[in-house]
Amino acid sequence: MLMLDMDFFKELNDTRARRGDELLRSVGQIISSTIRDGDVAFRYGGDEFVILLPSATLPSAARRRAVAIAGAVTDLNIQDGPQARAVNWGATLAELTEPTAANLIRLADRRMYEFKATRRSVAAAKRE
Repeated sequence: MLMLDMDFFKELNDTRARRGDELLRSVGQIISSTIRDGDVAFRYGGDEFVILLPSATLPSAARRRAVAIAGAVTDLNIQDGPQARAVNWGATLAELTEPTAANLIRLADRRMYEFKATRRSVAAAKRE
């Protein structure tokens, strides 16, 4: 499972709501054109998407797909406001002692937010 979150989306949506709507539509189109037959994608929250990859393994095929999706989203030309960037992370049922959908989502969500926090800390340190 991959979880995709739009970093800085709230800022973009708060300042340019129409651009936020355009971004979400574009991200949906990118995901739809990138996944394979048998994969399932859906919007999970305001700016989060979940992609289920039943026969892929991390970090190989699933990781390549995640990088391709994030790169395509980051390359979107959304003008007039802050730029939202894709952040994604994955998890597999095999990693869980209790393999449930809820635990899978919790693990991917936790990893994604840990990554975002680390990236922001590194960026803040570089500015100082």
